[in-house]
Amino acid sequence: MVKRSVFIPAILLALYGCASRDMFTETEIGDAYVRFNADQFHGLQYKNIRHTGQLDREEYSLYVGHGGQAEFIYMEATQTDTSLQYNHDQSERIHKLIDTWNYNKGHDKEWGKTRRLRSSLGSVHFKPYRLTGLNQQCAGISIQHDYAPDDPQQRPVQVVFGYLCQKGNTVLSDEKMVSYIEQISIRDAYRDFKISSESWSLNSPTTRTTEDSNKSYAALVNGGFIPGTGNNRFPFKLSYFYSSGGGTDRF
Repeated sequence: MVKRSVFIPAILLALYGCASRDMFTETEIGDAYVRFNADQFHGLQYKNIRHTGQLDREEYSLYVGHGGQAEFIYMEATQTDTSLQYNHDQSERIHKLIDTWNYNKGHDKEWGKTRRLRSSLGSVHFKPYRLTGLNQQCAGISIQHDYAPDDPQQRPVQVVFGYLCQKGNTVLSDEKMVSYIEQISIRDAYRDFKISSESWSLNSPTTRTTEDSNKSYAALVNGGFIPGTGNNRFPFKLSYFYSSGGGTDRF
């Protein structure tokens, strides 16, 4: 648990916000916050896209392989007394977020029951569903990796959400989902190491883009690297300054 207790004068926070607001970067896979190690979802490689805002950072990642497709978004509140407006209801959260992904839009879905898994990643929830028109087995995933200890509503400060879909109509069992989740790694943003049973190295520096590149990188994620990928809500910008008065969750 990371305690955010560093005092930042208001003028410095304002200057920081102006300097870092809405900046996009290309992130090499080795420097990404989320790593999915399942072989079935590897084959075609794409650079991740990171967004740095005034109060948070987000990163989109895509994995496409011979066995299926997976997409994730990492979110992190980065300022003192800041958390993420991320709904506490597990089933509702996954339901609302699934259709933000282009791959899932416009498809009827048959949903299974929400499952919870305790792991080194934190509290992991997944909810199976089937895209009926494609007869394809999928699952929505939500991970709360760290919490703001002083937030009256106990909102998280680090989350990962996304989905994975298997190719073909192979049954996606709970055991299979657990095996997939165990192959997700999250890089610790504060201590610069990974939390997972797998080992993978950080090697490539993040390449900063220019202001003129921001719109094109946002469009790349919104529209997708290839047809059937992307999320048109990225960046979500769910950071929230909390106080004893609390606030209202949006997702």
